[in-house]
Amino acid sequence: MTVSDRIAATLRHWGVRRVFGIPSGEVAHVVDALARHNIEFVLTKHENSAAFMADAQYRLTGVPGVVVAALGAGVTNGVTGVAQAAFDRSAVLFLSGAVQESVGPLFPRQIFSHADVYRPFVKWTGRVSPQNVGAVLRHVGQILLQPRPGPVHLDVPGDLAAGAVDEEGLPPLISPPREGPSASALATVGERLRAARRPVALMGLEAVPPGVKADVGRRFTEVWRVPAFTTYNAKGLVPEGGPWSAGVVGLSPIFDRVALDAVRRADLVLLVGLDPVELGPAWMNAWDPDRTVEVSREPGRYAAYAGGMPILADPAAFLAAMAEGEGVGEGARRGLVDETRSGQTRVMEEAAEEASGLLSPLAVLGTVRDLLPDDGILSMDTGAFRILATHVISARRPGRILQSSGLGTMAYGLPAGIAAQIVHPDHRVVVLTGDGGLLMCLGELAVAGERGLPLTVVVLVDEALALIELKQERLGLRTEGVRFRAPDFAALAPAFGGRGIAVRSPSAFRRAFEAALSDRSRFHLLAVPTNPREYWKTM
Repeated sequence: MTVSDRIAATLRHWGVRRVFGIPSGEVAHVVDALARHNIEFVLTKHENSAAFMADAQYRLTGVPGVVVAALGAGVTNGVTGVAQAAFDRSAVLFLSGAVQESVGPLFPRQIFSHADVYRPFVKWTGRVSPQNVGAVLRHVGQILLQPRPGPVHLDVPGDLAAGAVDEEGLPPLISPPREGPSASALATVGERLRAARRPVALMGLEAVPPGVKADVGRRFTEVWRVPAFTTYNAKGLVPEGGPWSAGVVGLSPIFDRVALDAVRRADLVLLVGLDPVELGPAWMNAWDPDRTVEVSREPGRYAAYAGGMPILADPAAFLAAMAEGEGVGEGARRGLVDETRSGQTRVMEEAAEEASGLLSPLAVLGTVRDLLPDDGILSMDTGAFRILATHVISARRPGRILQSSGLGTMAYGLPAGIAAQIVHPDHRVVVLTGDGGLLMCLGELAVAGERGLPLTVVVLVDEALALIELKQERLGLRTEGVRFRAPDFAALAPAFGGRGIAVRSPSAFRRAFEAALSDRSRFHLLAVPTNPREYWKTM
């Protein structure tokens, strides 16, 4: 057995069935070993995209995502993707080639400290050799998924990858404990919920374990009749449109004002798996700690807000345990939901704006909401449209909407959507992106074309970095560096093996979107000219 064999066998043992990346000579032995252990290599067009794909795989399955990259430029190309995994608490293993041990100190070409580059973003960075590979992989298996999950970086020197190692058992991948709350904590929270007249829950990404399918959020809110806000990465934990969903927080300052008002007037605030990486500064000191309960694997960890009464527990396990309780009877608690929905509706009505020759983003997003199946997966890029889309497109199940939250990076939507379609070939996957974000990762369409993925890509074309343009205008500055000429995206799609459609009316978009969802033979790209002014009224 070689170092590369040990790496591949361990990944297979951990449940990894595919890796993403771009190979090089230094990792040739690793790539060969992966194939011999029946692990598919998904060749991407950029290492950054590979890391986004690995991130999406982890979120959808709970199995760590793995990236293989070259030394030098391959390492620097992957930094944003690894940082994304760090900020969104994703378990991603980044394997990079490294210069031969014998020449590393002598030649400057492509040589720099990979560890120094990645150390600010990873839970650990190491270097494998025939002497330490077993211990290194055992350590990685212990830390990848532990609270908080996050990325790990390993260097694999080219001349050591083929080195012989002793046979030994494969290290386990240690899953985080799903420990529920103590009986006394359950009783205390139950008493406080029964006594509260205006309780409200704020649920975050820690309450949605990767690959989760349980409906613990819905059952909890129905049993205890608690209006609940979720962050955008927890969308669907409480089914949106259901009786106890008060909406989504963390992106739109306008919508957040409505939510903050409700939270400040609540007599009990229940924080369940809330992570401030999803919230903005407006949420600092938004509640009184004396009337707050915080449920987390690490309560009190963050200085961004006062957590109140701490409950050390897995948030999903807490919701499940509470849902088995007696709950409360009928009451007037629905009022908060009605108030917040009324406020959100007013924002939507005020946002709608007609523009000659351009489609309403609200209308386009509404069609996506109406036609995307319940088991469909939506991958959204970062941009002004995402703020509006987060509030228009409802989620009935958790973990079905992929987006970059803590880092908020563009060029995430398409690669994550491609990974989702590879992981779940029988599901409808829709990518929602702006023209600026798509231009940053356009080459990944080749991956969709090569594999015949039945992906639906909706491109909202406004030929601007609309969010930055808005900020410039509000600051009284000139709108510089934000306008560009978009290519004919519909014409580009066939060159990559897909079908492109230029949409000019709401009815045409609906027809094209329905046709794209029903065609399982190739990807569809729908180019939609939109009016960006609608976004501005939600920010």
